[in-house]
Amino acid sequence: MGLVRQSVTTFASRLLITIVNIPISILVARTLGVEGQGIYAAAAAFPNLWASVWLLGIDAAHTWSLAGRRARLGRILGNTLLWTLALSSVAVPSYLWVVRFLDPEKVRLLLPIIGVTAVAVPVLIARHLLLSTFLGMGQIDRYNILNVLSQAILLMLLVGALLVGNGGPREAVWAYVVSTGILVLVAAIWIGRKRATDDPVKVDGALAKESLSYGLRGYGATVFGQLNYRFDQVLVTQFAGIAPQGHYSIAVLLAEKLSHISNSIQLVLFPKVSASTPQEANRITAAACRHALFWVALAGAALVVFGRLLIRLLYGGDFLPAFGALLLLVPGIFMLTFWKVICVDLSGRNRRFPITVASGLAFIVNTTLNFWWIPRYGILGAAGSSTISYALQSLVVVLLFVKITGVPLRQLVVPQRGDLDVYRRALRRVRTGRMV
Repeated sequence: MGLVRQSVTTFASRLLITIVNIPISILVARTLGVEGQGIYAAAAAFPNLWASVWLLGIDAAHTWSLAGRRARLGRILGNTLLWTLALSSVAVPSYLWVVRFLDPEKVRLLLPIIGVTAVAVPVLIARHLLLSTFLGMGQIDRYNILNVLSQAILLMLLVGALLVGNGGPREAVWAYVVSTGILVLVAAIWIGRKRATDDPVKVDGALAKESLSYGLRGYGATVFGQLNYRFDQVLVTQFAGIAPQGHYSIAVLLAEKLSHISNSIQLVLFPKVSASTPQEANRITAAACRHALFWVALAGAALVVFGRLLIRLLYGGDFLPAFGALLLLVPGIFMLTFWKVICVDLSGRNRRFPITVASGLAFIVNTTLNFWWIPRYGILGAAGSSTISYALQSLVVVLLFVKITGVPLRQLVVPQRGDLDVYRRALRRVRTGRMV
């Protein structure tokens, strides 16, 4: 299956996730209110951020090793268990220690469920490691099915917890943890069945060292990247409180729907670049960037025009303060398209240091602006600082990519003569029933 067909399939799964995810956010917002939405959003964002920090880039190493046929599946699965246990033994205690520094007055409603959020950390670590294995195997369909399944299960659990059981934020967070745990279980079973009979599940020390080496070369990029995406939500909670976090989480939720386009290409591109020659990777990445930019710009314009109406219809008038932050986030998500496409290309070439440089610089700018602007401008300050940092890191990584590969900047941005042919061929496949 080619890049376009896999990307379209992945994007279709993302649309399915959105179809489920939007009702999830509506259910939480409508039943728990602004503060309840803020608690739920923070309880999901905090452990996600911490799990990503402690992965050490091992998930990317799994994809890289399998895509390039550098390791067998049984050893990857064995090392997944090893890394989950090892990383969780440090991540969970450190998480519980770090959250003690949150302002108790601003997060008093969140404090009673901190223990529940800590349970999510090892589950999320396992989730990242297992899903990266599917990408390395080229099993994009299984990867997509698992994500859709997880969201569908979460929706059912939330209906039971909030509507049937009349529960609150604690029950909603437990539903999130359990749905993620089910994904981990199903993913492990599927991967186990894909092994060859002569490929036992076992820990491979040499592979573990190689994975750690690969992961650490891009670890700074991973950490800084996740902090750029999620640390603003921590600071909104810390400096502004739970209710503004409820507003901001809705703005982030809607803005990040635009990333489904670039994420769909990103997931497919990494294993392809890992297995390609430099010349072929140049061609694939340039085309992927052009297509992603076009569709994100189109969808972003629609979100700007209809965003206010969308918030009112879906979440109610209490959430309209999210619209201003949404307007500021949309340009940043557009610029982030460059980052998402170029980063996976460089990772596939094992050139991860430039990513670290760009994301580190962006993190410094983002954090400085957040500390300055959030106390003064609230969620508008958080959104503005995010957009500036996204634009900065994208600009830096694009310039580094052009220098490393020799690909002209115009090839990443300016539509080419053959770009329309891609869509014509895709339409012909749809008409003839050969798309899948």
